[in-house]
Amino acid sequence: MVGEDLQSGEEKTDRTQLAEEITRLQREERSLMDEFEGIERKVREAERSLARAQGEMENRSGSKAGLAQAVASVMSLKDSGEVPGILGPLGQLCAPKEGEHEEALAFALGGGMNSIIVRDDETAASCIKWLRDNRAGRATFLPLNKLTVRRPGGKAVMTARQDGVVGFAFDLLDYDESIESAVKHAVRDTLIVRDMGTARRHMGGVRMVTLDGSITEASGAMVGGAVRGRRPQFGGNIAGMNAVQQAETELSRLELLSNTVNAALAESRQNQHRMRERLNALGSDDSSLQLRAWQEDMKRANTAFESAEDKVKVCNAQLIEAKNVHKKVQDRANEATQSYEAAVTARQTASDNLLSSSPEHLSERLRASDELRAAAMKAKIDAEGQLATGNANSQLLQQNVSEIERRITEQTTILEKAQLRIEELNNEIESLSGELSTVSEAHEQVAEEHRELNERSKSLREDRAGIKAALEQSSAKRESLRNRCDELSQEIESKHRLLEELTQEMASQNLEPLSEDVDLPSVGDAESGVRNIERKIANLGDVNMLSIEQYDEAEDRLSRIADDANVLRKRRVDLIELTDKLEGERKSRLTTVLSIVSENFKRVYQRLSDGGNAELRLENPKDPFSGGLEMWCQPRGKSSKSKLSLLSGGEKSMAALALIFAIQDYEPSPFYYFDEVDQNLDAYNAEHIARLCRLRSQRAQFIMVTLRKVSLQLADHHIGITHAGDGCSRRITDFDREQALEIGEAAEAELEAAMDTLNKKAELTKDLPDPSKMDSVPDELPAPASLGGSILDGVTVAPEDDAGDVTENADEHQTLSSLADRAADEKEDMEERNEWQRQVDASVEAEESEDEQELETSG
Repeated sequence: MVGEDLQSGEEKTDRTQLAEEITRLQREERSLMDEFEGIERKVREAERSLARAQGEMENRSGSKAGLAQAVASVMSLKDSGEVPGILGPLGQLCAPKEGEHEEALAFALGGGMNSIIVRDDETAASCIKWLRDNRAGRATFLPLNKLTVRRPGGKAVMTARQDGVVGFAFDLLDYDESIESAVKHAVRDTLIVRDMGTARRHMGGVRMVTLDGSITEASGAMVGGAVRGRRPQFGGNIAGMNAVQQAETELSRLELLSNTVNAALAESRQNQHRMRERLNALGSDDSSLQLRAWQEDMKRANTAFESAEDKVKVCNAQLIEAKNVHKKVQDRANEATQSYEAAVTARQTASDNLLSSSPEHLSERLRASDELRAAAMKAKIDAEGQLATGNANSQLLQQNVSEIERRITEQTTILEKAQLRIEELNNEIESLSGELSTVSEAHEQVAEEHRELNERSKSLREDRAGIKAALEQSSAKRESLRNRCDELSQEIESKHRLLEELTQEMASQNLEPLSEDVDLPSVGDAESGVRNIERKIANLGDVNMLSIEQYDEAEDRLSRIADDANVLRKRRVDLIELTDKLEGERKSRLTTVLSIVSENFKRVYQRLSDGGNAELRLENPKDPFSGGLEMWCQPRGKSSKSKLSLLSGGEKSMAALALIFAIQDYEPSPFYYFDEVDQNLDAYNAEHIARLCRLRSQRAQFIMVTLRKVSLQLADHHIGITHAGDGCSRRITDFDREQALEIGEAAEAELEAAMDTLNKKAELTKDLPDPSKMDSVPDELPAPASLGGSILDGVTVAPEDDAGDVTENADEHQTLSSLADRAADEKEDMEERNEWQRQVDASVEAEESEDEQELETSG
């Protein structure tokens, strides 16, 4: 072709290499695109898997929605180190000591197993802020620096000792000592019992959990039954958390891979662009090579276009039934075809003009052709995509049409069967209609007869009920009249008897009855007047001739009671002030003595343990008398966190002896008796005890019962008791004076230390009040004058004014017994008076009711 000999062989090689490199980059780009699409599909699948795993985790964790996700998010913060101080969920940091208690302990903790333990409240606040900002759910945090744990209640401690009670929940869990407060906060006073019978015997005021997971609350509520979901497990992740972590890891890996492939794809496209620029730069010098490449591209485009046309024809045949849906796609395909034909026409025109064109204009036309070809390729790719989408939609619509046709066929069959059944039923209805009309006529006739009979029966029942009611009314009236006649007869007889008695009484008093024409008040008015007079007399009561004297005595006693009350109030204020003062001095003395004894204890223990450390502490420094005394000891070579309960028997003995010597340094005793105090000690520590006793024997007498040879060697005197085999004991006495002189200097040093302690004691206690000059408890108050004295064990104690004239005759003094007798007499008189008043009132009411009855009768 024209222009093939214009360039050298080296330039042809460069152009060929660039063309091959562009081809390779294009293949690499297609490969990367395929890989990128595959990764995107996997990313979407991973996101769906993560969502399913999170949902399963929430369902299987036994927690509320969002709680499991919150715990997982906080654990990811811990793993990343973004928020320091996170220890983990409570369920992972503790475990049952025995497997049979696992289920009971899990229900005892409940939702508390998902509570997250953190070192301080600042860490908890940071985690809560992160969860709120990221909408990652809610969680419960237990900051170790702020948790307060109270001791178990008395009811819980007493119940824990009963049969069938396994123990406190926190005692059955294995956990690190640093999270003890969090564990006790979660389980509180919960007790683990063996069965529901034990829980029912002791329920009320204590929370208990049986070994099968049933719960009895302190309030009396009971919780139990079957568990539908999975409960949280001890010592492991929340149920489903591993699947979530795996899904998150897979998603992160795929996203990283997608980013990597995307970066590689961008780099490949940049390389292609650079290669095309270099090739275009070389194309201005070698148009024949560019033309040849263009012709090859056109051939590939023709082949691809012919293939696309075949596919379009097939698709057009399949899309006849869905023309409305695929119209837009078809228009785009037509546009792509027109663009291609225009490109072919342009190519033909360019080919025709190529022979007649000069090399100078060839480069510009080739670039225009390249752009046109790229536009055609893009249109072709868009058309292929639209055709593929239309094909998928066509298949989906075809499936829907088939399903609808199948349903139409089924409904048609059902409708035909229903029509046949309707015809059969219509025929049956017509045949039964005649029978129904006949039966209806007969039924109407019977119903009419039945209505007439019912009306007649109802009328007869009403007549019978009226006759029965009239008969009952007549019987009741007759009975009432008979009773009234009897009552009137009895009343007439009683009036006759009363009249006879009055006549006899008047005759005995030489009174003549009044004539019948005299106007007299009615009996009712007369009796009413009498009753009124009697009531007034009763209201006045009996005349008490001693009332004035009793009033004077009561007034005098009231004044004495007021004086005694004032004295008692003043004494109460004085006693409260004295109590507060004594309590302050008591606390001051205790703290002063404790500081001296603590220094002595530290010095003595350091000597006995060869460099150990010890200290005495108050459980409650603010209120020493509400708590106890703690002893802290650290033997040489041991941790400062060691507890007294974890020391060996020998170490405890050393600490106890050090405390005894420290107290005795404060208040020395002239005599000490030790009975085998070194039995739990080894020879080395026993020698320390023996030497210390030997040094202190210069100031006090020590008697020690021991079996240690080292103690025997350091003793001044030896008194041995042995059995000779004849039933008698023998005493062996020994004394080594030379050995006693060897410890003189050591004794002097010990004496100086003791003197320092005594001097320090004198210096610290010089500001304390002198016990001889301290306020004392006031003398006991005498018996209050208002009580008139008291009788204790048969001895009469007179009032304060008559204290010197006590005699055995209790009548000469006003005692409690006389006062009680007077009170009893007055009470008896009052009760008797009230009883008479009640009887009079009852009688008056009875007479008034009789008068009313008589008035009604007469009326």
